[in-house]
Amino acid sequence: MTYGKQQVQSRYDKKYIYIAGQFANRLILKVLGEYIKKQIPSVVITSDWIELGMMSLKNSAETDYSCIRDSDLVLVTWPGGMGTSSEMGFAIGQNIPILTYIDKNFVPNIDDQHSHGINLLPMGAVPKENIITEFVNLIPKIRYELYERKHDVKVK
Repeated sequence: MTYGKQQVQSRYDKKYIYIAGQFANRLILKVLGEYIKKQIPSVVITSDWIELGMMSLKNSAETDYSCIRDSDLVLVTWPGGMGTSSEMGFAIGQNIPILTYIDKNFVPNIDDQHSHGINLLPMGAVPKENIITEFVNLIPKIRYELYERKHDVKVK
C-alpha cells in the first residue's frame, strides 16, 4: 500500500517468526533475529523473551505463547530446554510450522535420537525436511516456509 511517497506495509504484508531456544543463548539468538530481518525485510521477530530477559514462569509462558500464536513460523534453535519443547508443542497445537536449526557439528548423526548423550527426541515432532543442519540453508528454508509452501490455514 502506498501513502504519499512512502511505502507502507500492513500487518498482512509482514511475516512473523518466533525464535525458540535456550535462555543462555539469547544474545546469539538476538543476532540471529537481526540477521534474518536483514535478509528478509518483511519479517518481524516476535520473541519478546530475547529482549525482556528473566520473567516469572507464569509471565514468561503467557508472553511466549501469545508471541507464538501471532507467528507464521517458529524457528527452534538447538540445544533447547524444557521451555523450548513446550513451545514446540504449543506451535504444533496451533498448526504453526516449525523449522529446527541444529548445527551439524553439534550432532554428527541427526538420525541417532541420543547422539553424544544429547536427547533429540523433541525433534521427532518436526518433519525431517524441516531440520536444518547447515547455516547456509537457513534463510532459503525460511523463505520457502513463509512464502512458497502451502500450509493449512490457521484459525485464530
